[in-house]
Amino acid sequence: MNYSINDGTILVELEKKVDTINARRVEEELDHLVKENHGLKLQLDAEKLEYISSAGLRVLLKIWKTQGCLRMINVSRGVYEILEVTGFLDLLDIKRKIREISLDGCELISKGVNGEVYRLDGDTILKLFHEDKDLETISQENRYVTAAFTNGVPCAISYDTVKAKGRYGIVFELINAVTVGKAVDDDPGLIPELGKKMGALMKLLHTTDMSDELLPQMSEKVNQWIDSLEDKYLSHEDAELMRSLAGAIPETDTLVHGDFHEGNVMVQDDELILIDMDDISIGNPLFDLADHYLSHVVSAKANYDSVLQAMGIKAETAIAMRKYTMMEYLGTDEEKVLEAYDEKMQLISLFFTVLFLAREKGTMTFTPEGIQDLLGNTLPRLREKAAQIREVFSQADSLYGLPQM
Repeated sequence: MNYSINDGTILVELEKKVDTINARRVEEELDHLVKENHGLKLQLDAEKLEYISSAGLRVLLKIWKTQGCLRMINVSRGVYEILEVTGFLDLLDIKRKIREISLDGCELISKGVNGEVYRLDGDTILKLFHEDKDLETISQENRYVTAAFTNGVPCAISYDTVKAKGRYGIVFELINAVTVGKAVDDDPGLIPELGKKMGALMKLLHTTDMSDELLPQMSEKVNQWIDSLEDKYLSHEDAELMRSLAGAIPETDTLVHGDFHEGNVMVQDDELILIDMDDISIGNPLFDLADHYLSHVVSAKANYDSVLQAMGIKAETAIAMRKYTMMEYLGTDEEKVLEAYDEKMQLISLFFTVLFLAREKGTMTFTPEGIQDLLGNTLPRLREKAAQIREVFSQADSLYGLPQM
């Protein structure tokens, strides 16, 4: 039996099978290792394990009772299912084996702040994270998704974690689903219908109270973003101005998506389903609304290819979709009301342009040089309009007609 000892743990490689033929020997060898290395915890590497019988399960149960805990890593799908059916998932700390898949021939559906989405086949899609995302971060997102789903938010639940191109990803079952971006690109006649559905979905997010869930606070993210820009991109005075303006945004206990656009929402059987929940948090709806304005108006008019590619739509489609989205979200089709709304969004977009640059920093969307150029154009106007921006923030809920919480 192969094993190694590191950091107070005995890591044992299990054989291909643990059944009635070898279970007794496996038990004796494990028991000997534990006694010989008193005080160390036993951990089982199931990389080679393809099958475990009831006799093997009794060995696991005995170790668990002796140690009070037991971790198994690299558990294959087949063995995992056995452990699940027999209730061992409730007893042991199980880490599944991450299978490697190829993306050769797979369609790239969309790109976002945290990675890309690929169509694997007619039934499944893959969300592939950037290199900086580890398994714990991905597990955390899955917990967030489950919390949102149980609170009535339509989002896809992943059923497998994989690796591709040396990066982690999660697999969703979305049969015959396409992104909203692809749907309106294929058939522009769907813009009014899907635009309004996007507005209804965003309103649902912003009227969902998830204050009881262990989600991050948007205010904490904001402070981290500003900190990350200070010195290299922002002077101390400009960073303090940003913090002061951020403090004027009213705190609310509602769900903020953080990256709401047509590339992150799928259409399946006329229902919209969110597939990217990495950035969800508790905060003011203004963060989503400002992001939406920047991507669908500012980026569209400037024709930022990287932003439009992430959404999967053309510039003119982005502008048209936004019109119907905001009509549904605000509950009005009066042009004067919508124009007044966008005038205020144009003003506060100066603050959010700087803020969201920190979020995008390090991605392909903006290079360091691009950030410097954009800040050079934005900061002078931000300083000039700071008092007006602060006033808009202080009246946000009533001024914009946001859903009342």
